[in-house]
Amino acid sequence: MRGTHDTVGIVRVLCGPSIVAGLASASLAFIVSLAALSACKRESTADADKTARSAKPAVAISAVADGAPAIPLAVEMFCASTFGERVKHYDDDCSADDKKDNGPWLGWSETERRRLERCRVTLGEGVAKGRLAFDEAEAPACMTALRAKLSAPAKPERRYDALPECAKVVTGKVAAGGTCRFDLECKAGLVCTGNETFAHPLPTTEGTCSAPVDRGTHCEHRDDNALPLYIGEPHYSCKGGSECMAGDCAKVAKAGEPCAGSVCEGSLVCVLGRCAKTRVPAGGKCNDWPDCAADAYCAKGTCRLLEPAGAACSSIGTCKGFCDLDAKKCRDFCGSG
Repeated sequence: MRGTHDTVGIVRVLCGPSIVAGLASASLAFIVSLAALSACKRESTADADKTARSAKPAVAISAVADGAPAIPLAVEMFCASTFGERVKHYDDDCSADDKKDNGPWLGWSETERRRLERCRVTLGEGVAKGRLAFDEAEAPACMTALRAKLSAPAKPERRYDALPECAKVVTGKVAAGGTCRFDLECKAGLVCTGNETFAHPLPTTEGTCSAPVDRGTHCEHRDDNALPLYIGEPHYSCKGGSECMAGDCAKVAKAGEPCAGSVCEGSLVCVLGRCAKTRVPAGGKCNDWPDCAADAYCAKGTCRLLEPAGAACSSIGTCKGFCDLDAKKCRDFCGSG
């Protein structure tokens, strides 16, 4: 049955390995693991006084503020199995030396913690308030795709559309004119305006689901780009799938067209100054490191595979792990090799 590995994994993340021991060989549906998680939470609540001083969950569940709706179990599972796994990676797979230097580890770890919080609150609050529908049947495939996306080396992105496997996992239910806090709560084609978009990691005020504006009209920059979740239908500030740049709607460039000052259409990316379907693999020509595929960097006009630990380096972005600029050597970082 689809999703067995994903759902067992998330119960393990939230509840610990013991609760999973009797389930690992079973054919589990998403709802079965929900039941297991529910039992785990009841057990955890009963034993809270005994364990609070001696144990900590692998990925801490966010505290729910007084008066805020409780986060549904399905949403907790989904967020912890994806964004929570990245938090767990930086906590468990990084050595003392990785954490000692503080800079890269602290920055990346904190980014993933904030993204996890955004997932839990955005989806949890939206579902609890009836503004967002969460489709459990779509969750397993989306979990797999998200984990692959989040574990790959990052490259600059202009668009943060949902991964194809994640487009239907959540659906906005709020019509034009309705109250919203997040873009995802609005029906497809609408955007949440008037909310505090630059609050980190989450807007603190609510807005209104509105239609996108025409090019040449003032638009609101969407701070969702700071911590993209890659799920749900697209929500653009501007008509035609355009995005807001410097308060105005950018031109949408098609494949092969220049991308300077524009936003590439759909899933296209800006490569060698033009919109393209994919980035350049190792061995191909490049102008700068964003032109190259995720596992490569640009050196003297050619994309090269990222260097392993111990190789010489002189700048960031050239190593699988981290470039020690003092030693001028690539260093393993959190098991990167």
